[in-house]
Amino acid sequence: YSDLQRYLNSIASDPMRSQYCKLRVLCRSLAGNLVHVLTITSPSGRQDPRRAKQAVVVTARVHPGETNASWVMMGFLDHLLGTSDDAQLLRDTFIFKVVPMLNP
Repeated sequence: YSDLQRYLNSIASDPMRSQYCKLRVLCRSLAGNLVHVLTITSPSGRQDPRRAKQAVVVTARVHPGETNASWVMMGFLDHLLGTSDDAQLLRDTFIFKVVPMLNP
């Protein structure tokens, strides 16, 4: 959980990645930990006004023992928030709602 908090803070404090990613608290877990949701997409100026973006929902860490999912989620977010043409196309085409840890 603490690694995730550091990672999310690094995204929020990075001017390049934070322009595509909005971070907010979805709720608190039964243990009182914050459950975050990230909204990732291109700024509205790049969107074709004739076409609405579809949403993609991605979640990880439903069960506490799924530690490998944290590494997969970090790789997914690094790619989606990266500078590659593929990442830009994904952000231009979709709105991603990402819950990196459902059960912190």
